[in-house]
Amino acid sequence: MQSGGDAVFDLKLDKGAISGTMLGYDGKPRPVSEGKLDGDAVSMKIATDWQGQPMTLIVTGKVSGDEMQLHIASDNGYWSTDANVKREK
Repeated sequence: MQSGGDAVFDLKLDKGAISGTMLGYDGKPRPVSEGKLDGDAVSMKIATDWQGQPMTLIVTGKVSGDEMQLHIASDNGYWSTDANVKREK
């Protein structure tokens, strides 16, 4: 799935559990943890780093058809963004 910006996800769903990766700012895949889909609500965590400092991204949002509207925030609260992610065909 890819947003209009730089967020690129490679996700798999198995019985409500989401696994996969998100490409980091450096182009390297970052693993998804604690990913779940409950109805149309999606959530996951992504371990990454910023300027050599480890951090976790908290991703929450809603799924509608082939799209997800996501809110992505750093665990320390210093950064966040919204992304509309669409399934690649």
